[in-house]
Amino acid sequence: MDAIEARFKEYDTLRDEILQSITHRTQLISFGFGGLATLAAATVLVHEPEDPRIGQFVFAVIIPAGSLVMLLMWFSELLRMFTASSHLASLERRINGALEEKDVLTWESTDRSERRSRWYRLVILLFTFTGALAPIAGVAIADADWTELYAWVPQSVLALLVGARVWIWADDACDTREGA
Repeated sequence: MDAIEARFKEYDTLRDEILQSITHRTQLISFGFGGLATLAAATVLVHEPEDPRIGQFVFAVIIPAGSLVMLLMWFSELLRMFTASSHLASLERRINGALEEKDVLTWESTDRSERRSRWYRLVILLFTFTGALAPIAGVAIADADWTELYAWVPQSVLALLVGARVWIWADDACDTREGA
């Protein structure tokens, strides 16, 4: 096997890696958010007005934690895709150079400013606000006194802080990818 054939095999492998990452991210959004919504709905349906602690616990701890776990798993797949994409752009340049032609492979190494998309911010907002607003929803559903909300503020703040940090990391990763 010659060097150019090996590079093409690597190219195919990296394309597959990117496609798998896209599939995994889509599944995390679908099943992760669907699971959290199902848990919230089940908690509301079996809510016991006499003992609101279970409902408050689900909304104040389980849903925010689950939301942040899903967000971090989704983000790791986004980074996986960005890493493979950057390497693929470099590989395209090497293959094109070895073939002494500039336009054999161009998808990843073309001007990315035309394809710049920050769609991933919507996913970050979805999981962040699910985690941040769930404790407030738990207090409302449990018909608790709103003065009890202070006990659940740390979970909401944590969700907002993690979401903001993931937003910054994702922007940095996207900028790095676009500069490749």
